[in-house]
Amino acid sequence: MTPPRSVAGPSRGLYRDVQAKRLNEARRGELLTILESQVLEHGFSASTMDDFAAYARCSKTTLYALSSSKEGLLATLLRRFFREATSRIEVRIGPFESERERIAEYLSGVGFEMSRMSSTCYFDMMQLRVTRDIYELNSRAAADRVHGFIEDGIGSGEFRATNARFIGESVSLLIDGIMHGILLERTDLTSGQAYSELGSLVLNALTK
Repeated sequence: MTPPRSVAGPSRGLYRDVQAKRLNEARRGELLTILESQVLEHGFSASTMDDFAAYARCSKTTLYALSSSKEGLLATLLRRFFREATSRIEVRIGPFESERERIAEYLSGVGFEMSRMSSTCYFDMMQLRVTRDIYELNSRAAADRVHGFIEDGIGSGEFRATNARFIGESVSLLIDGIMHGILLERTDLTSGQAYSELGSLVLNALTK
């Protein structure tokens, strides 16, 4: 007599598929974290996919599962870096109610996050179009965020409109100078140090 089919069979199979997917996602996150750390510390222009595979202790096939090319992998890593950095910065500014303090803490947070990126990585990032575009997009977003704080401060009466808007435009120009390396070359600061100094400058300048 043929035993009845277990109705739990398909469910167990589906469960195994879900678990396998979760393991794959976990492994993907692990590899991206390892490679992000390597790239931030050492840069990437001299590295090949073979080098990345050796550092992550995985096969090139696994790397190509993350991205079909070195350029695509670098874009994935840097988008991830800036996305997670932005999330951490937003958490940092959460407790502050004063727009002056929020601006200072925001720029300090940007400085801290950018300090994780070595000068070698920064240089490499600015040489490759796709990674430079990612950085410039995030720098413009930072300038827009500061402008938003300033407009909120003007609306609440915390800042004088003329003074604050002048500072806002100055911040945009300084961020542009950092972004294109002009200020870094002239001051011998890293990008992280430059953003921290900018935060201190704004903190002292924004007075009612």
